[in-house]
Amino acid sequence: MLSRENWDKARLAPKSLQYLCDAFETSLYRLPPACVDVPKIAKARARRLAVEWLERKSRVLWPSASPDDAFDWDLLFDPRGRSGEYRLDDQVIKANVDPWACCAGSPAGSTQWRLNAASSGFAHLFLAGAWIDSGFNVECIEAAVMSGRQAARAIVGTTDLINGETFLHFERSLGGWIRQLAIGAEAAAERILELTLEGGKPLSRSGSTRRR
Repeated sequence: MLSRENWDKARLAPKSLQYLCDAFETSLYRLPPACVDVPKIAKARARRLAVEWLERKSRVLWPSASPDDAFDWDLLFDPRGRSGEYRLDDQVIKANVDPWACCAGSPAGSTQWRLNAASSGFAHLFLAGAWIDSGFNVECIEAAVMSGRQAARAIVGTTDLINGETFLHFERSLGGWIRQLAIGAEAAAERILELTLEGGKPLSRSGSTRRR
């Protein structure tokens, strides 16, 4: 993404870009809209978690960033030149507690309630997002991209198969084809056995028949 951002004329520019994501254990998203301090509280908690991770765990990924077992805060990009953990305030810290920003889970039996891209129930309204029934019903960027392509397919009215949308559907994926081949091979073997027993002419290894 750095190549897409306008850093060419900046006096200082970041050297690399890292995205750090994790599950945020909280019930703040359940509070009513009248609790206007929820975003502020959530961000403060996320910031504390970020400080703790950088100080205690970042050395696992970036051992050189923690000389003498202490995280070097000067490695964080901060054009305002602050020191210590305050350099973190120029990074993007976000806790998804708004209902629209929370991830959709896939507990057993729940995916039956997901709508696909063309099932909004309204004319000219198509659905996209990792929360729809994309066929790959997990929360990830891949599922979101697939859903966008499925919405585009529904808009233009084509039937092109989108890579991955049958991955977790055994009956429609490669696993289903293998299963059908196995069933067909089993049926063929049973038929050969029936013919052999009925006719008294077992097959030889060369494929020819001979009488006993």
